[in-house]
Formats: sequence, structure tokens, C-alpha cells
Amino acid sequence: MADAHAMTPRPPTEVTPRAVFQQPWWLDAACPQGWSQVTETREGRIVGTLPYGLFERDGFAWCGAPPLTRLAFPVVDAGAGKYETAGRTRYQIESALIRALPEASVHEFVLPPDDVNVLAWQSLGFEARLQHTFRIEAGTAEPVMWEQLNHKTRNLVRRAQDVLNPRTLDAATFAAQYRRNLGDLISAADAARVERLAAAALAQGQGHALAVLDAHDCPHAAALFVWDATDYYYFLSTRDANRAALGAVDLLVWLGMTDAMARGLRFDFDGVSSTSRLRFLQSFGGRLTARVVVTRRRLTYEGRLLLRRLRHRATRYGEQEEFA
Repeated sequence: MADAHAMTPRPPTEVTPRAVFQQPWWLDAACPQGWSQVTETREGRIVGTLPYGLFERDGFAWCGAPPLTRLAFPVVDAGAGKYETAGRTRYQIESALIRALPEASVHEFVLPPDDVNVLAWQSLGFEARLQHTFRIEAGTAEPVMWEQLNHKTRNLVRRAQDVLNPRTLDAATFAAQYRRNLGDLISAADAARVERLAAAALAQGQGHALAVLDAHDCPHAAALFVWDATDYYYFLSTRDANRAALGAVDLLVWLGMTDAMARGLRFDFDGVSSTSRLRFLQSFGGRLTARVVVTRRRLTYEGRLLLRRLRHRATRYGEQEEFA
């Protein structure tokens, strides 16, 4: 049966979280108000877990991946045997986990590129959409990576290497640069979350905050990388728009790529969120892949969302609002 554990539980030893974003220390930092998980037990053995956060977004109760948490998905032990048997067992376990989730206006989880089976989710009313990213496989030689870069990106990295030097940062310094560069675009709560995540990742030995500075020790850009046993993520970056030399962020990404290969990890560029980011990430020569985002919304949420859109449209065109 599926059980909801107490807030911030210790994970069961029978099923090991596979991603940095599923580990308890990450969830503690990302969701300080508390997180939980549902588990599925068979014959006294835990065969499935699904961690989740409960939080508010836009005035609605959300359940699933906390803010800044890239992946949230079931970890299932379907046992050995025929594909047909394992597939059926996995479907049953995942269905039980999903049904055990608490009530919320929106449920949203993100499945990793290596495991995008959404059968149980869709059968329980979830919609699925793709979230693209690029990856470079572990073990790729540095000359091969260099050759795969767009020629303009290679030139930018070379130019930045001539005038900038890398320096490791502590969590507080990285977060301060992040806040300063974003200004009013980041809320106090989000800035605090960035610092907590950076501090937790560095303390666990699963993160690296890196800046590139000029000859006067002025920082031009900084990045936070995080990793687990298989993947190394280009997680957050920030640049000083008034100072940053051409290629400052490109150099940081390149340094992250080489560090990932030195650690024997796959490099994940952490998602395409806009056309400009697509062009930027594409220039590094990674292979396109996709995560799957599964979402289920209550009708009340859909109705209020539609109402907001209508209000925005009415205001945009100078029309009188007629909605309460």
C-alpha cells in the first residue's frame, strides 16, 4: 500500500534516489516549509518512492517539484523478469504512488530524459509535454568537445581565457552576485533559496560555484554547477551586464564541461527555456534530448487561469473589465 510519510522524512534504504534533485538535503533546501514522499510497500519491502514538495504558487496549492528543482519522479524497483511482467509491475507501483499524493490545485512532476514512461501518469489524468535540454556523454575527450563547439563559441572561449581567470566561490558570495546582477528581477525568497541550495550542494561535495574575474579581481560572471552519481548540471549562471567581457559565460560553461568529464559524469545543459537560450546552448555541440513534464490541474485552477488571461487581454487593449 502507498503511505504518506511525515514531513521531511529520511528516505528508505530500499530505493536509492538517482538524481541530485531527489536527495533529502536538496529537498530540505529547496522546500524549507517541508517536503514529504509517498512510498509503495510489497511484502514488507519498499518498492517505490515519490518525493514531493507542497507549496503555493500564484495563490494556488502546488504539489510536485519545488522551485529550482529540475527533476521530480518516481523511483521504482519493478524486479527482474520478463519485460511484460516488469512493465506491468512498474505501472501498478507508479499508479499507487500517484494516487497517494495529497490534494492540490496543481500536481506537476518532471521525468528524467533516461526514463520518460508516462503511461501511469496519463491514465490518471496528467498531461505530458516536452522540456528540451542538451547533454554531452561522460567520457567524451576534451579535443572532441572542443571540435564540436560552434566556431564562434570557440573564439569567445579563447578570448575570455586571455582576459579572465576562474575562481571558486563560497555559497554566500555566489548568491550575492546572483542577487546583485538580477536586481528587482529576483524576489527575496528566491534569492534566499538560491543561497540555501548553493550552500547545501557545496557542503555535500556535490556542487561548485565558479566565477571568472579580470586582472583587477572584478567578477564578470559566475555559475553554479551541481551533480550526482551520473549527471553534472549547468544549474545557474549570472553575469554583470555592465562589465562582462565577451565570452565570460561561454568560458564558465566550457570549464563546467571539462570538469564533468574529469569526474566521469555526463554534462547536462539544464534545459531550453527561450529561443535565445536555445541558440546559446546549441552552440556547445551537445545532443538534444528531452525531459517530460507531467501536469494535472483542477478545473478551479483552469478557470481562474483563464480569467486572468481574459483580464490581461482586456487591460492590454484598454477595454473595460467585466469580471469579478
